[in-house]
Amino acid sequence: YLVDVLPTGEHLGVRLQQRRLRAEEVLEITVEVLRALAEAHEHDIVHGALAPPRVIFEPFRTLEGEAERIKVQDLGACHALQLPAVAGRFRAPELEGNAQGTAAADLYALGVLTGTMLLGAPPATDTVEFPNAPPELAEPAGRPEGWPAASTGAQ
Repeated sequence: YLVDVLPTGEHLGVRLQQRRLRAEEVLEITVEVLRALAEAHEHDIVHGALAPPRVIFEPFRTLEGEAERIKVQDLGACHALQLPAVAGRFRAPELEGNAQGTAAADLYALGVLTGTMLLGAPPATDTVEFPNAPPELAEPAGRPEGWPAASTGAQ
């Protein structure tokens, strides 16, 4: 058996359907999820299924009033239940077939999650296109000045 806390708050998927997140909110959510993943990875636990429904906004009371914590739901559940890593848009490309998740794949999923929060939608295909992207993000930025040319892998 696997026991987990029943969340009382809404998840990120619901919040993204309700409204566009501000950049400050995206940064706060990304940092909190990254902290949770770092702690889990420090103990050799991978999430394996990171996606908007797994990020929970848990309400709580403070002396100043209402607040919310950002929590990551189902941490390590895929590993504990020996399930393959999540399929779909948040799955790292190296996890073909029924591969178990890895710390690197969790970070890939967090990158897609962050892009989804910033741009309003996850990538629809292997070719990353965000139709609702702000105009300044419509064209590739290219390599920063002074960076070496990209390797093609050919010897």
